[in-house]
Amino acid sequence: MWEELLKNGAYLWTNRKRLVLGALPFLILGILYAIFSASAYTVKVNVFPKESGMGRGGGNFSISGISLRPFQNTLIEKMDFIVLSEEIAEMVVRRDTLLPVLYPKLWDANEKNWRKPAPSSREGAQTLQSMLVTSGGKSYLGLMVTTRQADLSLKVMRSYLEVLNEKMRNDARIDMERNVAFLETQLAVTQDPMLRDKLQELIASQLENFMYQGASAFDVVGDLRRPLKPDSSNRILVILVSLFAGLALSGFVLILLRDQKDWMRAWSEARAPRAPRT
Repeated sequence: MWEELLKNGAYLWTNRKRLVLGALPFLILGILYAIFSASAYTVKVNVFPKESGMGRGGGNFSISGISLRPFQNTLIEKMDFIVLSEEIAEMVVRRDTLLPVLYPKLWDANEKNWRKPAPSSREGAQTLQSMLVTSGGKSYLGLMVTTRQADLSLKVMRSYLEVLNEKMRNDARIDMERNVAFLETQLAVTQDPMLRDKLQELIASQLENFMYQGASAFDVVGDLRRPLKPDSSNRILVILVSLFAGLALSGFVLILLRDQKDWMRAWSEARAPRAPRT
């Protein structure tokens, strides 16, 4: 196997000019596509959730079988699940009336009406989901929105952040109310003074940490502004893929032609009449 690979490598190196010439059309096509393809504008931010309802210090609260612990990783996973859900995408579409922007060819801007039957909010949500990419870390969730319009990329990102904030704050409020109700139930049946003091501290901690969130359930770090230049990373990737695909296909064809010549030579020798033995 290794001998065959080395043999093919040496053959391609010897015929490197033909190899490059064979890959050149693919490279030219990739460059032309990158030049004339529609520009893509990207907005990237990192979202750092605030700890809520379970203690900002990250410690554990446990008394008599009652345990309230912060799970930062679980919170990141929850945010990722929420932001990628079709429900949230549909909320973003309806909230900012994005259907005309997402389907400009179907929307008559002068008549303020649809040229064809209007796409549904669910179809708009599915289109919107294709514009969003997430990436996770231990303490943050990365969001990236890419569209063909700079203003639309910024608008979609801001809408996602606003809807995500509303959802996270509402969930945090529900969790806090459930925790407080549970702790107050335990407080009502507890007679031990030290245990009662601890329960009251936990109740106060629940309320304090929910209020600590303020108007936002998370902090946003990144350039939340209108992108001035299109994203060039995809174009570079297209050119590189075209180059390597051209080299691979050109090399395959060269080796195939070489082997075909060897096969034809061997077949001709096998078919050639042999001189009679004397």
